[in-house]
Amino acid sequence: GEVLLLNTRRYVSEGEKYADYISPDDRDKYIEELTKAEDWIYDHFDDPKLAFIEKIEEVAPLGRQVAMRYDEHEARGEAVSLLQGVLSEARLQANSPDEKYSHIAAEKKTEIVTDCDAAESWLQDLQRQQGALPKHVDPAFRAEDLRKRSEEVKRKADSIMSEPKPKPPTPPKETKEEKTEKPAEGDAKPEGAGAEEPEKPADAPPTAEDLD
Repeated sequence: GEVLLLNTRRYVSEGEKYADYISPDDRDKYIEELTKAEDWIYDHFDDPKLAFIEKIEEVAPLGRQVAMRYDEHEARGEAVSLLQGVLSEARLQANSPDEKYSHIAAEKKTEIVTDCDAAESWLQDLQRQQGALPKHVDPAFRAEDLRKRSEEVKRKADSIMSEPKPKPPTPPKETKEEKTEKPAEGDAKPEGAGAEEPEKPADAPPTAEDLD
């Protein structure tokens, strides 16, 4: 507990990690509270552990708030870039002339662009609000808000743009009347091929072939 209090007091001091994320008045009051808590710990060193936890919790809320402001400032740029990238990609897909998207209804693609425009306006409004705030107050929005909006836009765009192409219509089956019977292979014989010679009458005169 003592180490935690010492670290927190150092971080909020001027020129340190959290210095810009706590107002001068709050800093002075907070350092005073931390010093009192540290003195209490020295005077109650043999108290049960629970007593130390309760004492630290008395001064912890402002420290957590200051740390949150710092963490949000550090994460904000990446979260903004993530959302902007998702919006750009979704628009590109929705406006793509690629044949693989030609089966998707134009109204659905327009819906994606409309969602992107709304998310972009929302982001710009939040950035204006944030730009008017000093670092030592709570942010106008959290990085997590932008990550969630990015996921929502991407999920919807992916759902629309991954719509499978409809299968080509199945050709109608031939009816029995339309089918024509084809002779079985080998049944037909060439004309004149293999024809049996007619038998000669018994009283027919001999031919030249018979005399040879």
